[in-house]
Order: sequence, then C-alpha cells, then structure tokens
Amino acid sequence: MGDILPQVMARHGFQRQLDNDALLAAWDAAVEEILPASFRGTMQPGSLGRGTLKVRVEHATLVQELSFFESQLVGKLQQLLPEKNIRHIKFVL
Repeated sequence: MGDILPQVMARHGFQRQLDNDALLAAWDAAVEEILPASFRGTMQPGSLGRGTLKVRVEHATLVQELSFFESQLVGKLQQLLPEKNIRHIKFVL
C-alpha cells in the first residue's frame, strides 16, 4: 500500500495540488514577513520552472518596486521550501 499510494496520487494530480498548496502557503508566509501590507493583495504566485518562480502582479508600477524585494523573498522561500530550489522570482503582468 505504501508503494502504491504515491503512484495513484501522481496519476490523478494530487501531488501537484499538494505542491501548489505548499507553494501558496510558503508564498503567503514570505510575503507577510517581508512586504508592506499594501503590496500583499496585488500578486499571485504562478508557475515554477528552472528555479524561477513567476508571480503575476496586477499593476505595472509594482513590477519594478517588487523587484527590490526579490532577494529577500527568494531567501525566505528557500528556507520554507528548500526542495523547490527557488533561485529567482520574475514578476509579470
């Protein structure tokens, strides 16, 4: 049973959902600790690939401002999700 469960979860997308939930929880924790409250509701983490997390941002003016917080956010995400190997954040509209 212990060998079958991970295969069933992967086949039906449950693992991907668990990974997404973990990423969202880590993102919320990192943002709450690092960013001003006015920024928090204006972005949503998206895809993660090749060490880069893409984050959708509602306003073009925030893209540059958020880039100043990238290294702090990456550091916090690396603490919370070391297995994801997040090295960069790309803020996109």
